[in-house]
Amino acid sequence: MIQSQLLLTQELPVIEVQWVNPTTILVWLVDKSTVREYITQRLFNVMIKELQDTFGLKLVNVVVGFNEILFHFDPNSIKHVDDLSIVRKIINKAISLLQTNIQSPLMTEISHHRIGVTFSENYDLPKVAAATERSISQVIDDFCGLTFTVMLNGFMPGFPYMSGLPDNLRLPRLATPRLKVPKGAIAIAEHYCGIYPQVSPGGWHILGTTEHVLFDIRQSPPALLQSGDTVQFFSHSSLHHHD
Repeated sequence: MIQSQLLLTQELPVIEVQWVNPTTILVWLVDKSTVREYITQRLFNVMIKELQDTFGLKLVNVVVGFNEILFHFDPNSIKHVDDLSIVRKIINKAISLLQTNIQSPLMTEISHHRIGVTFSENYDLPKVAAATERSISQVIDDFCGLTFTVMLNGFMPGFPYMSGLPDNLRLPRLATPRLKVPKGAIAIAEHYCGIYPQVSPGGWHILGTTEHVLFDIRQSPPALLQSGDTVQFFSHSSLHHHD
């Protein structure tokens, strides 16, 4: 197994890089607790962009998590030692940019989005209200008064992990995940809010749904919400039950 370890200074973490199978490179933060979320998000953002620009069609997919990124390569064009070396150089470039511009955003454009929500008691809204000792209308008002920041897209294309959920609305994931979460579902779990861009299994608490298109492969970039963007929700219509 080929691997390397990059030691970073200041508040930056230890990053490990290795081939985890013949077509996939894994990059991950060894000790996430030492790094602030915005540093992680900015570092990942630069790394992904640089790798996509460098490898082009040779890089066929990127899967982002909180602590790691999987880079999937075209099996017909892999040069394992050379490609790992290139990835390491790109990571070092991103780290260098971050260390010399620690207070400056490394993203080119930051957008603010207002997204309408159809809140529904058919999902988890009543349970969230009960668990947080609020009325349903209070949960909605509190939620719509928040400003979220998109940390990264992961789990599935266009699914934004958004920070900004206060302690009094933080709940653990569902004990039993749903097999089918509806497209456009707006949900919360632990420290984060997310929006499901398509039908999927999921274990977050669903507050309602939106008709906003989160991912369109014909657009550039395909994901509507980018790292660093801010999001505010507003009640799009009155509560209703789905059949």
